[in-house]
Amino acid sequence: TNEIGYLSNLVLLQLEHNQLTGPIPQIGLALIPATNLTYVSFQGNEGLSGSLNGLCDLVPRRRSESNYPGYLQFFLADCNAVTCVCCSSCVV
Repeated sequence: TNEIGYLSNLVLLQLEHNQLTGPIPQIGLALIPATNLTYVSFQGNEGLSGSLNGLCDLVPRRRSESNYPGYLQFFLADCNAVTCVCCSSCVV
C-alpha cells in the first residue's frame, strides 16, 4: 500500500462510487503526497467508516506555505459514515 506515495504529481484523487467498504486506513492517508493535491472525493462509498481527518491536517499547513501554487480546494465525502472536519462538501 506504499505505492501511492510515489505519485508525487497527484492533483486529483477521485474515489467516488467505487463501493469501498471498511475502515479508512490512517497510515494510507499519511502516505498520500499533498504537494499538488487540490481535489479529493470519497463520495458515494457508503460502506466506508472512520476518519478522513488525516488529510485535513494538510490543509492549514499548505495554505500557510507560500511556495505551493495551490491548496486542497475541494474535499468531498459522505459525512454520515466518516468523520471529516475540513470537508468542503458533506453528503448526509
